[in-house]
Amino acid sequence: MAIEFAAESHRRRARTWLDKLPDQAVTYTNAVSFAVMEVQRCAAALTFDHDFLVAGFSRWTPEA
Repeated sequence: MAIEFAAESHRRRARTWLDKLPDQAVTYTNAVSFAVMEVQRCAAALTFDHDFLVAGFSRWTPEA
């Protein structure tokens, strides 16, 4: 497991995400998460938040 701290590049990319989804009520926090996920090439999130689906990420579900 690795801890990823939001860098200036993530914060700039978060603003791009917010501009890309102007009709959605996406939080800045989620936009930073999108930026980090994008850099890390993470396609799925363990979340109940619909914003991740709107942004094009998948919802992670455990395999049965």
